[in-house]
Amino acid sequence: MSRTNVFLFSGQGSQYYQMGKELFLTNQTFRKWMFKQNEIMYDLTGESLLNHLYDQKRMKSELFDNLTFSHPAIFMVEVALAQALIEGGRTPDYVAGTSLGEFASAVVAGVLEVDEVIRILTTQARMVTAHCPPGGMITIIDNPALFEQEPILHENSELASVNYHQSFVISGTDEGLAVIQRYLDQQEKLYQRLPVRFAFHASYLDVVKPFYLDTLQGLTLRKPQIPFVSSVTGGILDELPQDYFWEIARQPIRFPQAVQTLESIGSHDYIDMGPSGTMKNFVHHNLPQGSTSECHTIMSPYSQDAANLEKLLGQNV
Repeated sequence: MSRTNVFLFSGQGSQYYQMGKELFLTNQTFRKWMFKQNEIMYDLTGESLLNHLYDQKRMKSELFDNLTFSHPAIFMVEVALAQALIEGGRTPDYVAGTSLGEFASAVVAGVLEVDEVIRILTTQARMVTAHCPPGGMITIIDNPALFEQEPILHENSELASVNYHQSFVISGTDEGLAVIQRYLDQQEKLYQRLPVRFAFHASYLDVVKPFYLDTLQGLTLRKPQIPFVSSVTGGILDELPQDYFWEIARQPIRFPQAVQTLESIGSHDYIDMGPSGTMKNFVHHNLPQGSTSECHTIMSPYSQDAANLEKLLGQNV
């Protein structure tokens, strides 16, 4: 049985300066969509995201954690890459995102338009920056059961996501995460502080809920034209509730359940649209034994983006 295409979209934490630069210089469709989205961003904010993202003085290793730019930047490169694949002849049979990535998933599925999402993301970034306490997110490489077993973790943070059986993410204030980092260092546990200044997927966002829901009320959410796999519910949604794009920021991510849903349907080519290849890694660790699905990535901090894209398009001939 042939495999179907699942387009995967990652969220905050996957970003870095210069992401997608190689495709921007070499792929006409990618460049066209980046310019198109940048014009929308400029009309809304007076800022050129392209000038910021591709500033030659910015190194890939430099921390890219300003929500004003990182929020729309992740969305823009993922949408542009998806369009490059689609116009190249490789179309999605399913879309799935996590957190911020669900906005890109919704655009590709026809639920929202690009200009609507860029407006929402700039509004969300402004609200969170102005009203939410400083904080962050940490990926811990260990059994997620550790979160409930270890008081230092669940007393100083909230569980934001289970990536797979040996990886989970916590959200907390700067003070709480400092306590946790000392514990993790003492226990010699592997972890990574994500390039995010606020504690998403946790109660620390609740202060902006009424204002953000007001923003969402003005949206018309269309029915997905491509099966939309939710990392909020873990299932396929035929229709999105009006508060859905609040839930993707506030609720824990249920990506393993989303992969289980997809694997129950059949065999897939999972194609990671994210800038870092993290979704490919997460899918790989969530595939059941005996699965014939395959995982692919295109963008990474180590380049080869253009070659990876051409390879995937060539496989579709």
